Amino acid sequence: WDESYSILRKGGVLVGYGLNLPALSGTAPRPALPAVVKLLARNLVFWTGKRTKFYFISRDSKHYLSDLEALFNLLRTGRLSVPIKAVIPLRDIQRAHREWSQGAGIGSILIQVCE
Repeated sequence: WDESYSILRKGGVLVGYGLNLPALSGTAPRPALPAVVKLLARNLVFWTGKRTKFYFISRDSKHYLSDLEALFNLLRTGRLSVPIKAVIPLRDIQRAHREWSQGAGIGSILIQVCE
């Protein structure tokens, strides 16, 4: 989250979510605690006007349904948005893989299955 924090404006909030980098990059899994502690420790530098939080949902949690409902409410009300970088038809899947592997820009690449 270092790069995301570095471009965060004053008054902004960086929300860490997921911890799926090993699955995406093929690297060995690492303990999540140090990364989350580092993210939250940035709140100690309060004079920057930036804040950090970590958001985690687990299917094994008794709060799973209420957490999921809260997440969907944030999406529905526009308080949370998911940037979409590109929508690419399934027939162009090779292009989608190339764009994803370059990692440039902000947003998700969506694959359109039906046209």
